[in-house]
Amino acid sequence: MNFWVSALIELLCYLLIATLVSVVWGHFFIWAFVALLILLGHQYWQLSLLIKRLDTHKLKGKSNAKGVWYWVYFYLDRVHRRHRQTQKRLGKLLNQFYKSTATLPDAAIVLNVDDEIEWFNDSARELVGLRKKNLGTHIARVIDHPLLTAYLSREDLSETAVITSPVNKGVFLEFRFLVYNNELRLLLAQNVTKLKKSEDMRRDFVANVSHELRTPLTVIKGYLETLQDMDEDVSEFLTDSYSRMTQQAARMEGLIEDLLLLARLECITENKGDLEALESVDVSAILKQLCLSGDTFDPLNARINLSIESVLKIRGKEKDLESVFTNLIVNAMKYSDEGSKIDVRWQSVPGGVKFEVQDYGDGIAKEHIHRLTERFYRVDVGRSREKGGTGLGLAIVKHVLANHDSKLLISSQEGVGSSFSCIFPRTRCC
Repeated sequence: MNFWVSALIELLCYLLIATLVSVVWGHFFIWAFVALLILLGHQYWQLSLLIKRLDTHKLKGKSNAKGVWYWVYFYLDRVHRRHRQTQKRLGKLLNQFYKSTATLPDAAIVLNVDDEIEWFNDSARELVGLRKKNLGTHIARVIDHPLLTAYLSREDLSETAVITSPVNKGVFLEFRFLVYNNELRLLLAQNVTKLKKSEDMRRDFVANVSHELRTPLTVIKGYLETLQDMDEDVSEFLTDSYSRMTQQAARMEGLIEDLLLLARLECITENKGDLEALESVDVSAILKQLCLSGDTFDPLNARINLSIESVLKIRGKEKDLESVFTNLIVNAMKYSDEGSKIDVRWQSVPGGVKFEVQDYGDGIAKEHIHRLTERFYRVDVGRSREKGGTGLGLAIVKHVLANHDSKLLISSQEGVGSSFSCIFPRTRCC
């Protein structure tokens, strides 16, 4: 309100002067026009002074301006003081953030939209070897590792990447992204050396034990086959016992083979190795062999509707990919009615090429879906054992797909059926 009162008073003063001059000289409107021109010139002069002060950042302190411009400078000065108070408050918060992140055991690295280093904490110096000279440098130049480079180029950053520390090859770091605005994102590196060693020990133990069990199991199977050949159906109890023992031995053999395969796949997933063994895999030919030849699933092949809509091939391991297709198709057969159909599709999609198996069985409850790829996880334990499954099929599928830059997508509705699919990216197609 003071601003407008001052503006009105200033205008009236100029008009009063024009009125007094016109009393002596006449021509009121001419003098009023001259007075308004002088007022306008004064305003432009004050505006130029304000622009100059804004340009030189010299708003601090009071101005000698009067009238309307006194209030302009008054309000600008108040805004300036509030801005300084906000800066001080943000500065304190920033210092607290620096102090808190400096004590974190995990390396914290702030990157801009171009993945250039903007800031890092003390742990990043120790674990990653960052220095002040690295500020403004692309993170991939400082940490030159193919796994991290591949991780940075992904659209989906919800997963993690585990690599060795650039400053200590005996230390393993798990990198994870946290995006907190459109221009900056936080890269965290956690020391997971102990966890990595325990995982390696577990995998080696499972692989070694599984390998050692092969020999005694082979001996047991050999004797069972001999006993079955000698059996002349004299005792129904012995005949049934031999049959049950043979079934369980076969189940144990399958479990051992799956454990050994899973251990190998986990090793490839972690190291991203075996690249020299990649092949051009003709998926359509494999699916035709599995679904149409009558050798693999016979007599169940009549249930399968195979749809081949793409001739694209995949760069990868043929044996591993075949295990994916076999596992998913067999699962669909096991957990759907014997008379229901199973749709198997191989088709091109915008992101690459897609493999899908659709069954029309009982479906899977929503709370089970996210756990299906865990080792030995079963929705219905009794039914799974009755069907002869090892509980490792989908875990194997998960690791094979991870090694081929894909992942298993599961959708299901109880009473309607389930769909298991995966999309191989264009970079894997040939």
